[in-house]
Parts: sequence; C-alpha cells; structure tokens
Amino acid sequence: MEQLTDAQQTAVKKTSSDRLRLMLLKAGYDEEIILGLNRDELMTKYAEILIYEDSDHKETAQIDPDQADRDRDWYEHELMMKRMELETHERIEREKLALEHEKLAIERAKLKKKGEIKQAEIDAKFCAENDEICLLKHYGEALAQVLDPQTDKVTELPA
Repeated sequence: MEQLTDAQQTAVKKTSSDRLRLMLLKAGYDEEIILGLNRDELMTKYAEILIYEDSDHKETAQIDPDQADRDRDWYEHELMMKRMELETHERIEREKLALEHEKLAIERAKLKKKGEIKQAEIDAKFCAENDEICLLKHYGEALAQVLDPQTDKVTELPA
C-alpha cells in the first residue's frame, strides 16, 4: 500500500468494501477467498493489483525514440495525403460547378435567341398585315361579301 501514490492511497481508502470485493473479483480472485478477507486485507490485495498494473503500464509506456519519429512521420504523411485528397475533391467540385454554370449560360443564350427570333417573326407578320395596300385589300374583301354589287346605271338603283 505504501508503494501507491498519495492519490491512489486515498482512493483505495475511500472505496467501499463491496466495491473492493467487486474489483478483486474482476481481477480474477476466487469469490470464497474474497468473502473471507477483512477490509484491511481487501485494501492490500487491491493495492497489489494497482501496483502490478502500474508496472505493466510503465513497461509498455517506454517507446523507442526512432519508432516515435517514424510514427510522427507516418502521421504527417497521412495528414498530408488527406489534405491532398480534400483539395482534389474540392477542385473537382469547383470544376463541376463551373461546368454547370457554363451549361446554364448556354441554355439561357439559346432561349434568348429563340425569343428574339419569335419576336422578329411577329414583327414581320405585323408589318406585313399592317401594310397600307394589304389593309385596303383586306377591307375590300370583307366588304365584298357584305354589300350587293351595284350597277353603273342610275335607273337600276334601288329606291
């Protein structure tokens, strides 16, 4: 228990006996043995587990400096690859957007040309219909069907 840090000792002392039993069961101790232990023995056994875990972590925590450099280089390389992939994806999206804008501009130009052609046809038809000679001919044809033909002799005129 003395090998633990002050914080660990305080935590072990504050832990209830039932909780200590549960943690010892999880660590692999036999249930009958745990139930036969008093509180001081439970705290001692749990402290032994904590000391053993700390020593395991210290052994695994020692990392080769060359390995750390390789890991850092690998991480930087992966980060650079992700950035390049993201930039490529963004560039492709921008190109798609530009292409879509060009298609829309072409479509607008086509519609505008069609509108101009239709307007020109309507103007030409209006001018052709409103030409003075054409109007007189049109009115003459309309009146020809309504009026009776008249003769040149005055005696034949109706009263």
